[in-house]
Amino acid sequence: MEISRQNTEQLQRHTEWLQQNSELLRQHAVMLQHIVEVQEQLLRDSHDLKEWRRGEEGRRAGERFEIQTVKRAPRLMNGGDGGTTDQPHVRQRLTRWLQALWQQEPDQYPEGEDDPTLADLIWWKGDRVAVVEISLKVDGRDVLRARQRADTLRRAGVNALPMVIGEEWATPDSKLLADQNAVEWMLKGDVSPGFIAFRRLTDEDTAQI
Repeated sequence: MEISRQNTEQLQRHTEWLQQNSELLRQHAVMLQHIVEVQEQLLRDSHDLKEWRRGEEGRRAGERFEIQTVKRAPRLMNGGDGGTTDQPHVRQRLTRWLQALWQQEPDQYPEGEDDPTLADLIWWKGDRVAVVEISLKVDGRDVLRARQRADTLRRAGVNALPMVIGEEWATPDSKLLADQNAVEWMLKGDVSPGFIAFRRLTDEDTAQI
C-alpha cells in the first residue's frame, strides 16, 4: 500500500510538473510569436522608410532639376524671355493673355491640368510662347498637361507651343504620346525638330507681343 501511495504521489507530481512545463512552453511560444511579429513589423517599417527616403530623394532631385532648368532657360531656349509663373512679369503677361479668354468665356476658367498659370515655365520669343512642363522623368501626364495648358492659351489667341523638358522618358509610350499630341521636347541628348525651330527663332523672325 505504501509503495502504491508513493507511486501515486510521484505520478501526481510528475503530472503537475508536466502541466507547469506545458504552460511555460505555451508562454514561451506566445513570446516567440510576439517577437516574430515585432521583427516583421520592424522589417516593414524599414522597407517603408527606405521607400520614403527613395521617394523623398527623387522629389528633391526633381525640384533641383526644375530650378536648374528654369535658371538655364535663356541658354536652353537660345534667347527670349519668360520664367516661372510666380514671377511678376510672367504673371502680368499671362493675365493680359487670359483676359481675352475670360471675356470670351465669362462662366468658365481653366483649372488644374488646363491652367497655364500652373505651368512650370512660360517662355516667349516674339509672338511664340512656349508652355513648358519640367520633370526628371517625363511621363504621359507631363505631356498632356503641357498640351492642355497650351491649348488654353491658344483659345485666348496666343500662339502657344507645348513643350516638355527632362532627363529621360518615363516610358517609350510617353515619347509616342508627345509626338501624337504635337508636344515638343528636350531630353538629355535628344531634341525634337519643333524645339530646335523654337531655339532658332530670333527677334527678326518674330513680331513682339
